[in-house]
Amino acid sequence: IRQHSIEMWDNQAWAAKHIRRHDVTTVEAWEVVFEDKSVVPPSALDQITWPPYRRWWTIGKTKQGRTLFVVWDQHRHLRNLITAFEPDAERTAIYERQKKLIKKNK
Repeated sequence: IRQHSIEMWDNQAWAAKHIRRHDVTTVEAWEVVFEDKSVVPPSALDQITWPPYRRWWTIGKTKQGRTLFVVWDQHRHLRNLITAFEPDAERTAIYERQKKLIKKNK
């Protein structure tokens, strides 16, 4: 995991501007995706096939206990933050169902 003083997301500057409207920082999004041990990242439901990128999404908690919905894509070592915001009940329910399916199929 990269240090917080270094850019974590490969599109850090763009992502910071994009998620500012949701009062979320790129550090918070990183904490949810890569530091919350309870996170299970299923493939995004709206996955658009643009090989070689793969889109992922998850719901998890920041170190401060804030719950966030985070979407990112990845190609090899490149990680691009798509969006991050506080999830609504519908997204949370979908995530919990997806998480159960992933754990059941392991």
